[in-house]
Amino acid sequence: MHNSSDLEQVELSIEEAQKNIDRMEALERLRKNRDFKLLVEEGYLQDEAARVVLAKAEPGLQGPEQQVMLENMIIAVGYFRQYLNKIYQFGSHSKRAMSEHQDTREELMAEAH
Repeated sequence: MHNSSDLEQVELSIEEAQKNIDRMEALERLRKNRDFKLLVEEGYLQDEAARVVLAKAEPGLQGPEQQVMLENMIIAVGYFRQYLNKIYQFGSHSKRAMSEHQDTREELMAEAH
């Protein structure tokens, strides 16, 4: 019975790793897409980020509400960049771990027979 539980856990690890790898591969495809580069990488993560940072010093945007709004916009850019980086990091880690998970599954299946 213990072996069956271990096998189920390894199967779940493989499924989760595959999801992470699929997300990473999707992100890699997006990063090669001209429109993604134009709108997201250059347009949002670079140009919009710089615009909002510069807007923090604009005389007409010094009110507390405007400053909070601009700070939230800056934070949003940072969180989105972190999200994309996390997808890549989890995918890379999962790719490295996948063969180990598959080897463990093979060993558990061999023990069961």
